[in-house]
Amino acid sequence: MKVNATLDAVGLYCPVPVMLTTEKMKELKKGDTLEILTDDPDSLEDIPNWCKIADHRFLKIARENGIYRFYLQKESIDESN
Repeated sequence: MKVNATLDAVGLYCPVPVMLTTEKMKELKKGDTLEILTDDPDSLEDIPNWCKIADHRFLKIARENGIYRFYLQKESIDESN
């Protein structure tokens, strides 16, 4: 999987990772993949739910050494997402 951008949200907690994800997605083109790094366990629900609301594709999640790695694909062409 090609990652087009990475957002490091380690040490930040709800709602900051989702807010930063929203802003980062605005920089990407449709079809681009964003990797998000976070240690916030609330993100396990927050980020997949945000994808549904914002009309983006949740690809997968991996966990390594207490860090969650989320992979999202920009689907929406709406610049507010």
